Order: sequence, then structure tokens, then C-alpha cells
Amino acid sequence: MEPEELEEGAESILGVVENLGVLGARAARSVTSEAAVARFGRTLAEASADAAELFAKMAMQRRLGHYPFSHDLNELASSLEERDTERRWRDVATLLRRLNGYTRRDHKTMNGRVSIDFDDVGRAGERFAALVPALVTEFEDAAQTPALAETANSALAELHDLYREATDLFPSFVESPPDGFGEMASAVREVLSAVRSAYERGAAV
Repeated sequence: MEPEELEEGAESILGVVENLGVLGARAARSVTSEAAVARFGRTLAEASADAAELFAKMAMQRRLGHYPFSHDLNELASSLEERDTERRWRDVATLLRRLNGYTRRDHKTMNGRVSIDFDDVGRAGERFAALVPALVTEFEDAAQTPALAETANSALAELHDLYREATDLFPSFVESPPDGFGEMASAVREVLSAVRSAYERGAAV
């Protein structure tokens, strides 16, 4: 992998991390309307799916020198394991599986669905909670390669800044959904604590 390729992947993912941190903090505040919370739920589902694919592409290209195109992260994990004769990449394969499978399912602009449901939001929250702290590990590992060290350390520094900013923006706890919130908004409220916790873990590393 060339430094430019790592930088491109990092910039794309960091943009998602920053945007979701800001939007998630807004949605976590009790004054936010049900419609605004529901919009964040859709954004979380779609953006976390995009970020998971970007992470898979970056991680696999760094290790294999190419990216076997697929939206199915379980398939990508299996592909990585098949080439991992020395069993060095088991943790990465495990992470790819934790990012919840076929990401296009949660990208509504791609499959024509105009709404998301309770399960979509829960899956997206789990995916993002796994992805955010994993980015620290990935960039720290990349920094061990001399040719990538400068780019990886720069991304790592920016990542820590974004984690701290997001944590500062989030309220200290996420209140229960106000009366009258529908299932969609209530589902978002249930995953917001996990989203905040992910940023906190990243900031603490």
C-alpha cells in the first residue's frame, strides 16, 4: 500500500466519524425532535455501512495489496483468512465479521427502500461501536511500516481529536425517549449510548 492510498482511505472514514459524532450528539439531546432523531437513525445506518466498507478496503489493501470487491464483509473476512497462511490477521478478520455482514442491506439509497427499521438501527449502532475504536488499532499498526508511518500517525492524531470533540459534544448521558416518540426514534435513542461509548474508548486509547 502506498501512503497516498492510506491517506485517501483515512480521510473518507474520518469524514464519516466526524459527521456522525456531530449528528449523534444532536440526536442525543432531549430537545431534539422525533423527526430529527429518526433522520440520524437513517444516517447512522447508511454511513456506518459505508465506513465499514471503506475500512475493509483499507485494511485488506494494506495486507494483500489489493481489495477483492464485495459488499459482504463476512466474505471478505473469509478471503483474508484464506490468504493468511501465518495466521497474522485473525483479529482483522474477526473485526470484519463484527461489522455485520452484507452492508448494502443497510444502505437504503442503494436498494430502494425509503425507511429503516428498529433492527437496522440496532445493527448500525453495533457496527459503529465496533468500528470507531478499531480505527485506532489499525492506524497504530500501519504506523509500524516505515513508509506509512507519517501518514498513519497523522491520521491517528486527527482521529484522537475527532473522538475528543465528539465526546465533548455528547451529553453526559442519553435520556429516555420523550413520550410520543415512535419506534424508529426510540430505537435510535437506545443505540446512542453505545455510539458515545465508542468515542470515549477511542479518546482514552
